[in-house]
Amino acid sequence: MMPVTPILAWAGRHVACTVLLMEESAVRRLFIGLMHPMRVILCATLALLLISPAWGQSSDAPAAAWSMQTLSYRASDGRAVSLTLALSAGVAAPASVVLVAGSADQPNIVAGKLNSFSPWVRAAGLLAQRGIEVVYMDAASDANGRSTIQRSQELARDLRQAAGYLHERFAGVPLAYGSYGNAGLPLLDFLKSESGTPQAIVVSGDFQKARTTNWSALSGRVTLVAVPSAKCPAIPFYEQQWVASQQHLRLIQANYPEPEKTIGCGKGRQASLTGLEVPFADLVADLLAGRPVADFIGSPTAQVAWREQVMRYAIPGEDIHLEMTLLLPDGAGPFPVMIFSHGDVEMDSSSIRYKQRLRDMTVAAEFLRNGVAVAFPARRGVGMSEGLYQQSWSQADGDALYAARRHAADVLPAIEMLRTLPQLDGSRMIIAGQSAGGYTTMYLASLNLPGVIGAINFSGGRTDRGGFGSSALIPTMIRGFEESGKTTRTPMLWIFAEQDSRYPVTTIKACHEAFTAAGGRATLVIVPYNGHDGHFIYHYPATWRASLDTYLGQIGLPAPTATPG
Repeated sequence: MMPVTPILAWAGRHVACTVLLMEESAVRRLFIGLMHPMRVILCATLALLLISPAWGQSSDAPAAAWSMQTLSYRASDGRAVSLTLALSAGVAAPASVVLVAGSADQPNIVAGKLNSFSPWVRAAGLLAQRGIEVVYMDAASDANGRSTIQRSQELARDLRQAAGYLHERFAGVPLAYGSYGNAGLPLLDFLKSESGTPQAIVVSGDFQKARTTNWSALSGRVTLVAVPSAKCPAIPFYEQQWVASQQHLRLIQANYPEPEKTIGCGKGRQASLTGLEVPFADLVADLLAGRPVADFIGSPTAQVAWREQVMRYAIPGEDIHLEMTLLLPDGAGPFPVMIFSHGDVEMDSSSIRYKQRLRDMTVAAEFLRNGVAVAFPARRGVGMSEGLYQQSWSQADGDALYAARRHAADVLPAIEMLRTLPQLDGSRMIIAGQSAGGYTTMYLASLNLPGVIGAINFSGGRTDRGGFGSSALIPTMIRGFEESGKTTRTPMLWIFAEQDSRYPVTTIKACHEAFTAAGGRATLVIVPYNGHDGHFIYHYPATWRASLDTYLGQIGLPAPTATPG
């Protein structure tokens, strides 16, 4: 049952206003004649009837008919390019606005038919009824499967070609733009470089790489439609809020009564506004007509996919602050917490080039379902963490744990900060990491930190000169594990896999033998080859979920509270 107060507020903003705009009639006179409290109650009842289809996530949106138009032009290098537009039919002539939506990574117009789950395509029939011509711009012939961000300059070229054609075909009709998912960032870059003041509406924009952009010139022209309850890792709600706040863009929430149960971004998901086609079409029509709109559509009460916080912590003795993302499980705390150390980061990666926030929902979901909070500290130079990232280390240095200790210097202050948070249980902490982060975890475990009850190493180690090949040993890595084993008293879980591109199974087994012989305790799991680089086995939780659940039970944590996402 939805709370009454938000429903009444919703009704007061939406339904009552609609009634007062009716033509003079018996119905209107009846509403005006009612005492105010009764009028609000009746409006709320009507509101429930009107929005219940959206709450049920069903859709009666009419399917649009489409006509195709192919444009041909030359790329900057002289190559021939073709671009297909799908124009929605059934718009009452003349159209009040022509809205260009697209483009996708892969062609969605095949053999003259448009097949897309984009909210713009699904709502096109409803928008046509409201006098809005939707034009879907497909991926150009030279896209070659590249994402819209990878080909942002070419996307701008395609948008200019489409705009030129549509200005000529619909002379005097204003153009607007829409996007969905990862087309949002390049669309706003395009609009920033163009003259004029067209409006744009971005649905579920992927703004993970937008933390260094400047779109403030678009303030007043761009509206973001975000779904806080959508469990699509590629479009975190936090980044959409951040972009709206930093760039002074309008943000409207598309609310569902419940968050999604599983992780995903495809067809039928909340991120694509499934079941909200009617209120979405109304919102678009109102925005493009300049009419006032509420700050949400759908359910009057917002739900969130993940209880997520982004915080900063200081490095003692240095004028440096690092970024960390904390995710809390459902329920009431204080929660046990897992601190995950990331692997080495390439210098041209998104986390350095675009300062993309470091978080891995594939890993996080496995711990959240066990009632364990998850923290992702970003080492210096990664994401919004200050300082410079050190990637290169001597492969033949005499100190096998030097790199691990250096990385640990950025993680230890995060652990200490997390101890102080009231929502976390500092006596039940787990340290974990992958690759270089897994090797860092080995060193951290050897410190026997207070409150740390478990440590998990996902493919963690280090390479060495001559340390490649199916039977080669990596002496420096083996020495590092032996050194860690001398003082580690925390029981560990190691998850490795066959066909690891960094180190062979012979080295992994030798590391385990050296660690346990030195006094450490570790359960070694070597996952059989699954067709992928074994170094990234942490991204295939089905292969190690049972081992994780068993281990968490052994260190005193309860059984999972949710099914795998």
